[in-house]
Amino acid sequence: MVTLLLVTVVFSSSRTSVIEATNVQSIDVTSRQQVMDSYAEEFLRQEPAMEFTGNVAACIPGTTSMAFQNSVLQRVNWYRMMAGLPSVVYNSANHAAAQAGALISAAQGALSHTPTPSAKCFSQLGYTGTSSSNLAGGNSGVSAIDAYIDDYGDNNSFVGHRRWILSPTLRAVSTGDIPQSKDSKYLWPSNALYVFDTQSAVAARDGGVAWPPRGYVPAATVASRWSYIYLGANFSNAQVSVTGPDGPVSTSIQNRGDFVGAGIVFTPGITKSRVADTTYTIVISGITGAPTSTVTYTTTLVPFNSAPTYNGINMNGHRCSGSSLSLSPEFSDNEYDSFNITWDSSSPDSKFFNYYPAYSSKGFVTSLFVTAKSTLDPMRNTYTIPMTAKDVYGATNSWNVVINIPDPKATTLCAPRSPTVKRIRSGTKFSWQSIPLGAKPSKFVVKLSPGGKTCKTSSTSSTIAGLKKGTYSVTVTATKAGSKSVSVTKRLTIK
Repeated sequence: MVTLLLVTVVFSSSRTSVIEATNVQSIDVTSRQQVMDSYAEEFLRQEPAMEFTGNVAACIPGTTSMAFQNSVLQRVNWYRMMAGLPSVVYNSANHAAAQAGALISAAQGALSHTPTPSAKCFSQLGYTGTSSSNLAGGNSGVSAIDAYIDDYGDNNSFVGHRRWILSPTLRAVSTGDIPQSKDSKYLWPSNALYVFDTQSAVAARDGGVAWPPRGYVPAATVASRWSYIYLGANFSNAQVSVTGPDGPVSTSIQNRGDFVGAGIVFTPGITKSRVADTTYTIVISGITGAPTSTVTYTTTLVPFNSAPTYNGINMNGHRCSGSSLSLSPEFSDNEYDSFNITWDSSSPDSKFFNYYPAYSSKGFVTSLFVTAKSTLDPMRNTYTIPMTAKDVYGATNSWNVVINIPDPKATTLCAPRSPTVKRIRSGTKFSWQSIPLGAKPSKFVVKLSPGGKTCKTSSTSSTIAGLKKGTYSVTVTATKAGSKSVSVTKRLTIK
């Protein structure tokens, strides 16, 4: 769940340390090919590493890499270019305030533009950041920008976060980001997008600023709330009609307010197609204070479907864990489609693991739960399993998932393995193998059932006299002071 909080008070802008946007080009919204190429390039790219240098537990805001900050700027400018606005620049002078503001959000686990001095990790610089920025909780980086454009939630009916990003008066932005923390006390990633850096309004391509705009628009970027903003106009009596391929579409007006520019927000009752382009005609009438009282434009929603991606693997255990070793390969879908995960059971390495299928829920990363079988060889640390993820629309991706199982800690005992039995002149000799990983056992204890015969030794074999023929359950336990004892049990027949 991503939480958004909207900034509503304008402070004076900062005019120093401006960095021009990079890798930014204009987008011709009348060209379907150009629009979808730009979408694929922007939304399927690898986000740069955040390289967060702070510490939430210690209330250190730190910083993030310049590449990461510019990546956020790039996403902002993609939306602006689609909407017919010029790119904004990045003002690094405001980054520290945005970073300190995001820190307060992450530490609190809640959003506030006006945090009190009693708030966790409060600072005056952080207060400046929270009160000058759009705020997102549960998200950071470019995905926070997507959330601002989406602007869902009952308290965002006037899509104020979107209006800030698509404002003709916006001059520069700065971003502050806190990642998902490994510290269990601080699990909330957060973003503060510093937007109080304004200028005189620039001309918009279409006069007003619509989202979705006229022309071709990737359907994945279009939320349920649509908007049209025109500076200086009045929409208090405006009406909206939307017509689709099958005729008029039921449309409800969410807001007619003036926030970062007068405008109207409306929700057409449509279901976005995932297989075909769909064109809608929007007519907004009853506008005053603008060159025309009626605005008409068409937008064509273009479906885009990418295959799920493999994000890496989480491991619980080590090479001596045996059947208690578990791992979770993680997958996600760029469009948040549901998908299923399968594996190649005929692969030689697949036989060493048990698999528990998992299916994704919209908007969440999905893991396949995998556990090791007891036959797993502790002396082997690398396995390769072919896996496939397929979404509900048929987009498929396959990987050879490499599992690198870590060594145990130096204080961890590994259980003995491969107990064997052999009759010798002095009795019955039991032998086993000691794993040269982790801690070195100080002694082994051999116990037989039935009968309860027990012996102790520092070597990897033990001889017991007087045993009758039969089948026994033999348990060999490795022990060492300061380490947890571990055992292996096997049924052996004495002939």
